[in-house]
Amino acid sequence: MRKLSTVLALGLTLAVALAGCASAAGSGSTRSGTSTIITRDQLDQNASSTAYEIVQRLHPQWLIFRGETSLTNPGHSEVSVYLGSSRLGDASELRNFIGSQLESIRYLDARQATLRFGSGHVGGAIIMTQRQ
Repeated sequence: MRKLSTVLALGLTLAVALAGCASAAGSGSTRSGTSTIITRDQLDQNASSTAYEIVQRLHPQWLIFRGETSLTNPGHSEVSVYLGSSRLGDASELRNFIGSQLESIRYLDARQATLRFGSGHVGGAIIMTQRQ
């Protein structure tokens, strides 16, 4: 019986350790599908492209329209675009900026965007930072 409980405890410890490693790897990942930032180096490589084209090329999932939010709140859930802390509008605003003008482009999911900017961010938010 004691041997069984030791094996179970070891298995549980291993499972917890593996889960922690998996979440740590995902949070700092730079793969195109999981990163939440487009860096200055990436923007420099696409200096003459619009921000929309850059996002579409590197992180198309940020632009996915998520449909209506609910029956009681029938608005759509497109991503909101910000320049710093100023809301510009929807994803079409990204067409007004080119890579060479920007320091970074960051994506916040719905939860993060709501915590930072308040309600109305079911599609998340894209935040552009201009170069100085």
